[in-house]
Amino acid sequence: MTSKLSIVGARKPAAFSDHAATVLRVVGAAHAQVPTETELAAFKAALAALGEAVVGLPVEALTYARSRLDDSLPKLLDRIISDLPAPGEREAVAEPGAVAVRLDVFRSMLSCTVLPVAQRRDLERRLVDRIAHAGVHYHRWLTDSLQKADPVDIRAVSFDQIRLDIIVWLLEDLGDTAALNNVRSLAQMTARAALRRARDVIDTYIGTRGPSQRFDVAVVVSQVEELGTLARRVLDSVRVDDQGIDGQGTLSRALVEDFIHRCGLLVLATFRDLEERQAAGTLGPSGLRGALKQIMALRTFIHGIDAPGGTRIRLAVDRTIARRARMTVAALAGRQAKDSAATKQMLRDLADFLALAQQPDDNGWSARDEGDKDGHGS
Repeated sequence: MTSKLSIVGARKPAAFSDHAATVLRVVGAAHAQVPTETELAAFKAALAALGEAVVGLPVEALTYARSRLDDSLPKLLDRIISDLPAPGEREAVAEPGAVAVRLDVFRSMLSCTVLPVAQRRDLERRLVDRIAHAGVHYHRWLTDSLQKADPVDIRAVSFDQIRLDIIVWLLEDLGDTAALNNVRSLAQMTARAALRRARDVIDTYIGTRGPSQRFDVAVVVSQVEELGTLARRVLDSVRVDDQGIDGQGTLSRALVEDFIHRCGLLVLATFRDLEERQAAGTLGPSGLRGALKQIMALRTFIHGIDAPGGTRIRLAVDRTIARRARMTVAALAGRQAKDSAATKQMLRDLADFLALAQQPDDNGWSARDEGDKDGHGS
C-alpha cells in the first residue's frame, strides 16, 4: 500500500477504496438490516485489509473514516440492545440470530486499528454495561411478575429463563467475568423464586384442599414438564469446589429436595381429596380422571429429578399411589347400584391408572406395593 491512500480523494487505489466502502457501508447499515452471510464475510475481509492500511492512511482519510464510524457505531450499539429478548413474550422463545450477527459486526470493529484504542475500550465497556443492565432489568421484571402471578405461570417463567440465557451467552462471549457472574446469579435467583412460588401453591392446597386451591394447583401441575426444567435449572446452580458445595448450591439442593417432598405430599393430599369427595357423593368420572392425571404428572416429575433424597421420596410416593388407589377402588366398589354406570367407568379408569403407574420408568421404579406403610403419612 502507498502512503497516498485516501478514501475521499480521487487518487485512492481502487482496492483500498472498495475495502473502505465495504466496511463503512456494512457498519452503517447493520443497525437497520442484518447483514447476510455473504455481506458479513466481505465485511471481515475488507476490515482486515483496512486495518493493515491504517499505518499509511492520510490524516484526512482517517478523519473521514472515524467520523462515519462515530455516527454509525452508537446506532449499531442501540440496535443490539433493542434486539435483546424482552420478558413476557408468551408465544415463542426469542432467536439470538440477529443480535449475534450485529454483535459480530460491532466486535469486529472494536479490533480494528482505524479506531483509537481509548475509543475501542470505551465502546466495549458501554456494550458490556448495557447488556448487563438489560439482564438486571430482566431479573427485576421476572421477580415482580412472580410476586403478582396467581397462580404462578411456570411455562411463562420457563420461556423467560430461556430468553434470559441469551443475555448470559452474550456476556459469556464478551468475556466479562464479573458481569457474567452477576447476571447468571440473578437468573438462578429467579429460578429459585419461581420454584418457591410453585411450592407455596402446593402448600396452600395441602392445607385447605378447597375448590379454588384445587384449581390453582392443577394449573401448576399441568406444567409438569416445565417444572422439571425449572428444578433442573436450580440444581444446575450447584457448584462444588475443593471446600465443598458453596452456600448458594446448598440452598438450591435443599430447595429442590423440599419441593419434590412437597410433591409427594401433594400426591397424598390429592388422594385424600378424592376420598372426601367420594364419601360426600360428589366424585364423578371427570373429577376422578383429572385427579389421576395430576397424580401421574407428579409421579413423572418426582421420578425425573435426580436430587438428594430422591430415591426415598420415589419409594414413598409409589407406595402411596399403590395403596391409596386400591383404597379408592374398594370405596367405589361399595357404591349403591344407582351409580353403577359412573362407578364402573371410574373403576376402569383406576385400573388403567394402576397399570400405567406399575410400569417401570427409565430407572426401573414402579408403583408396586412394597409394604403397608404410607411413606407420607396416612
